Amino acid sequence: MKNKFARNILRRHLTDDQRVMLIAKIRGPQLAAEGKERQGERTDIFPKTEKGSAHAHVRLADEAKVTKGKALTALEVSKHAKDIIADVVSGKIPLRKAAKIATARKPKRKSSCHVGASTNARNFGPLS
Repeated sequence: MKNKFARNILRRHLTDDQRVMLIAKIRGPQLAAEGKERQGERTDIFPKTEKGSAHAHVRLADEAKVTKGKALTALEVSKHAKDIIADVVSGKIPLRKAAKIATARKPKRKSSCHVGASTNARNFGPLS
């Protein structure tokens, strides 16, 4: 089924942005689930599986015939800006613009630094 889908999607008159976003929409959750299953497995003692890379964006890039960066961007958009996926697939907005929107919506990571452990110059006092 996957191969038939991939062959058909590549025959369509779609831009790279449209193609990778469409495949990310359809296959993204499945690729993420497969990645979760493999999480924690040792990769140094077993040969590579027929599935190929363990990273979802690498597998998506291979299926969509685009760069890894573009595939990673499409996965980020599908994760953080689901409401604009249809606009990218239809060609209304480019993937790059959708990525900016997704980045703005992405939750901010909490700092792992200790409170009071700042290395700003103003905390060291006057230089004399």
